[in-house]
Amino acid sequence: MHPKMLVVAGPPGSGKSTFFPVNGFGLDGFNADDRAAALNGGSYENISLDIRAHVGKEFEDFVADHIKAQKSFAIETTLRTDITFRQAQLAKKAGFQIEMMYVTAGDFDSCLQRVIARGFSGGHSAPAEQLKQIYDESLKNLPIQCRLFGQIGRPTRVDPQLPKTCQLFANNRL
Repeated sequence: MHPKMLVVAGPPGSGKSTFFPVNGFGLDGFNADDRAAALNGGSYENISLDIRAHVGKEFEDFVADHIKAQKSFAIETTLRTDITFRQAQLAKKAGFQIEMMYVTAGDFDSCLQRVIARGFSGGHSAPAEQLKQIYDESLKNLPIQCRLFGQIGRPTRVDPQLPKTCQLFANNRL
C-alpha cells in the first residue's frame, strides 16, 4: 500500500481546522497555526514573525522527513504559495498517493466574518487586506492544484456541524 499525503486546503476562515483537523485522519499531521501558538505560550495572538518563520521551517522539514521515510501524513494550507505544489510533486514521485480537500465558507466576506469571530474568541486573526490577498491567491492557485492532484476529494466523514455555506471543490468545480 502506498503512503498518503493528504492536504486540507482553503482560504483563511474556511473551516479547515474546525471541520477537518489534520490530526483527525489517523495520520501524522501538521497545522502551522497550532504549532505557532504552542511556541507562543499557547496563544494565537501576537505571534511574532520569528515564530512564524521557525514554524515555516518546521513545516517544510515535517513534509520532507515524511516523504523521505515513506510515512503518510496530513497538512493544512491556504495554497497562497507554490510550496504545496512542489511538495506534492515530490511526494508523487516518491510513490505517495496524494489527495486534497479544498474547503471554503463561500465568498471573501463570509470567510472574513469567520476570522473576525475566531479572533474575538482568542484565535488567530489578521488584517482584512492580508486575508483578502490570501483568499485571492488561494482561489488563483486552486486550478493548478487540481491538475496536480486530479479530482479533489470530498471528506471521508460528514460533520452535522458543517455550515451550509461551506463548499468543497470536486470535479474541477466549486
